Amino acid sequence: MLRTNLSTRPFYNERVVQISLAAAALAILALAAFNIVQFRALSGRHASLIGRVGAAERQAAALRSDADRARRSVDRSQLERVAAAAREANSLIDARTFSWTELLNRLETTLPADVRIQSVKPVLDKDGNFAVAM
Repeated sequence: MLRTNLSTRPFYNERVVQISLAAAALAILALAAFNIVQFRALSGRHASLIGRVGAAERQAAALRSDADRARRSVDRSQLERVAAAAREANSLIDARTFSWTELLNRLETTLPADVRIQSVKPVLDKDGNFAVAM
């Protein structure tokens, strides 16, 4: 058996190497083009977001200054009067939500027949707690 190469130039399959290199180059060019397009799109989006952030910061500063101005213009005595009126309204609401009918029905069912209630009086203590004195 003959083991020597008789050709003057050995055979290399150069076409497969060239095709694979060309395919790799095309893939690299496609990726580079995609990256460039994405970079431009994201750069534009970044610029618009920076503009929106600046506008939001300016609006927040204006709102903070308006809030400070409003706080300075509030009269403390008037605020105390409004708070007292709110507490009074809340106590009236609490008194209104108390079910007198339910209380009297429960007293009627639980008290013996020979026991009479002479008076029922709602009492509001200094802590604002509601109690019923009988």
